[in-house]
This record gives sequence, C-alpha cells and structure tokens, in this order.
Amino acid sequence: MSLAAPYPSPLSGQMTLAFTSDADEPSDDPAIQFATGGRTVAFTIPANGTAAVFSNSATSVAFQTGTVAGTIKVSISIESDGNDVTPSPAPSRSFTVNRLPPTISGLSIASRTTSGFDLEITGFSTPRSLTQMVFRFTPRPGSVLGTTNFTVQLGPSSAAWFQSEASKQFGSLFRLTVPFSVQGDINAIQSVSVTLSNAEGTSEALSTNL
Repeated sequence: MSLAAPYPSPLSGQMTLAFTSDADEPSDDPAIQFATGGRTVAFTIPANGTAAVFSNSATSVAFQTGTVAGTIKVSISIESDGNDVTPSPAPSRSFTVNRLPPTISGLSIASRTTSGFDLEITGFSTPRSLTQMVFRFTPRPGSVLGTTNFTVQLGPSSAAWFQSEASKQFGSLFRLTVPFSVQGDINAIQSVSVTLSNAEGTSEALSTNL
C-alpha cells in the first residue's frame, strides 16, 4: 500500500479483510486471513513518506484466499496523532474467488481386505456443493473386470455436509470415504481413478493403484 503523495505527519492504520460468500451453501471461510494471522494487519507510514511498513519492516503483506466462492474486500483505515484521516470514500480493493469445478487434492486406499477396500478422497469445491463422482477401474494385464465404471450421486450427502455447522471451519474442503465390496479376485484390479462434478463442471481425474 502506498500514498499518492507524502503526508507531513506519521501515519498508522489497519488493513481489514471481509468476505461475502457466493456459494450454493453460503459460509464464511476461516482460511481467508493475512499471512500474519487474522483478518486485520497494522501498518505505519513515516512522516513525509508514501510506502506502508508492516511488521518486521516488510513493505507488503500477503493474504490467502481460502476455497469458498465469493468476494474478498480489503479496506483501509488511517490515523494521524489519534485522529481519523481516512479518505472518503475509504480506500478498498475487491478480489473474486470464482465458482469452479471441484479439485481433488488427494486419493488413497484407506484400508483393504481380500473382499473389498475403502477409498479416501480429499479436495475442495468452491461453490460448496458436489453432484456426483465417477470411478473408473483398470484391470491388471490378463484380467477382466465385470464393472469398469461406477457413478455415485452426491447431491443429498453433499448438501448435508456443507449445510452442517461442522463444515464451516473447513470452507469448501471435504473428505469422502467410499467403501467397495469386491466379488471375485480383488487382485484383478490394478488401479482406480476418480472424477468429481458440481454445477460448474468436472474435476481432473486422479488415480491410485490398488
């Protein structure tokens, strides 16, 4: 942050983050905060200077945008000798976290037996909604699978999670554990890939070996 022209007296002030959700299941996102922690950060501007100085003499401060679709607004207030000298209207900038298809950040076999396995999927969906997931199984060379594609509808379970109080501390993050029962030889399955969808589109596929 910098002034358009030097000010004759020392200045102090704050940057403040505010968030307005545009998700299907609206929620704040605690992950939206400055790198220094929290949603406010202090700065000073020396007399006759123009550049803001943050903690540890830094000339800039980063913030993270979280994973929920919406608008992040950064507003500024300024004081000089205890008097409010914030320009009117108060300076601000807005940033958009777009509504996007889901992102799968992790896929693993949580557990496995001779008759089945649990698949664990982690990721985020900025609209805070999911519609379906599609599994594609690849057989080992020389093996044949009775089913290679499998689709699970996620609408009700997605709504239940993203409407819950427990979900709000995680923004749009989710973890899904999907159990599979296998009839026949489980070793015939070489790998499984997953895609997730919401109203905005479909994620890139992620796969893991069984």
